[in-house]
Amino acid sequence: MSRGSILPAVPKMPSLLVAAMGVAAAEILLNFGRLWSDSGWYIRIAETGNAPDAAYRIRFMLPLMLSPVVRVFGAQIAFGLANTIFWVATLAVIYKCSKLIGRADLGPLAVIFYSSSVAMIAYGASVLTDPPAYFFVGLSLYVVLLLSESAPPSRVQLFLGMFLTIGVFFHPVTFFSLAFVLGALLMRRKLSVHLLAGIGLMMLLGILIALGMRVYEALPQILSSLQYRVIVSPSSELFLGRAGPPLPEVVLWSFGITAPLDLIMKNPHVPFAWGTIVRLAIFLCILVLGFHELRVSRTLLEYLPFLAGYVVLIGVNIERYLFVLWPVLVFPITAGLLAIAENLISMIRQRLMRNGGGLLANPSSYAALYLLVQAFANSVVLIPLLGVPWLTNS
Repeated sequence: MSRGSILPAVPKMPSLLVAAMGVAAAEILLNFGRLWSDSGWYIRIAETGNAPDAAYRIRFMLPLMLSPVVRVFGAQIAFGLANTIFWVATLAVIYKCSKLIGRADLGPLAVIFYSSSVAMIAYGASVLTDPPAYFFVGLSLYVVLLLSESAPPSRVQLFLGMFLTIGVFFHPVTFFSLAFVLGALLMRRKLSVHLLAGIGLMMLLGILIALGMRVYEALPQILSSLQYRVIVSPSSELFLGRAGPPLPEVVLWSFGITAPLDLIMKNPHVPFAWGTIVRLAIFLCILVLGFHELRVSRTLLEYLPFLAGYVVLIGVNIERYLFVLWPVLVFPITAGLLAIAENLISMIRQRLMRNGGGLLANPSSYAALYLLVQAFANSVVLIPLLGVPWLTNS
């Protein structure tokens, strides 16, 4: 319940959960097994255990694990199923985080937003290694929230340390999320020996596997790229949009929340620049309101520099890479929408329907309806453009 709200704290959840899981299932089904231009590299690793481009070897874990499945069922089914598992696992992380945040009613809303986002529609069940990245950055937030408030048994902390470290070998962004876990828990004096032991054990095992994959051959290429992006032209890469569209536009595209208003904003009589400014203002207002509503805003803001660091270093402004910011943005966005719904319904009840009840007492339903409109808009734009993989054999 938002500060000062007169509405019930927890609305009926089952119907919202059903709607949320329905959105996720529909998006997974419609986008299962999509191929992209770099999918061939991951298929090559799965089939041969190697890739000519050394930079792709740093994401070796998923293709290596799927190698036997790829040989039997093909890459689209193998990667599609694996990334579906990561997709659903991330939804579980979202729901668990919402409970630790103290707003269980955010869970279904965040699930709808996550599953219908542009990045998940396009890449969530594709032949890529990005869905594990989205999972592990979310899991890192969950671990910090969990260990900040409780002290699980030592074996649980050992397992969490090992499991988090596995993510490093799925996608390099997990280096940044793991650094956040260590830093946040150290500041809170919650960093345990058992968690560190789990991290150390799995890191040692992963290094041995990486040596076998000759991942070290990618280091010169990675260091050269970082030198250019950090030292030579960081401002042009990040702010001027030379490597992709301007950052504000990509943020609005990746975390779109203004679909019901886009018909007005995209009206030919409204200048494009003004439409972008208005949409950005709405997005920022919702985001700021959401941060104000959440008691863990400090934790989310502490996480932001780590994930933003990865976005800066990757040097490409597209939704596929920007979506690693979802743990920092999705909860405030949905909290902001829910707060708006609560305040609007409160005003209606006080001024027009003092004795109203039913749906008017459930702001989550209205927030979910708004998110479903956004989900429909994203799908209508993307799916005709990208096609349904198992129908088009794309």
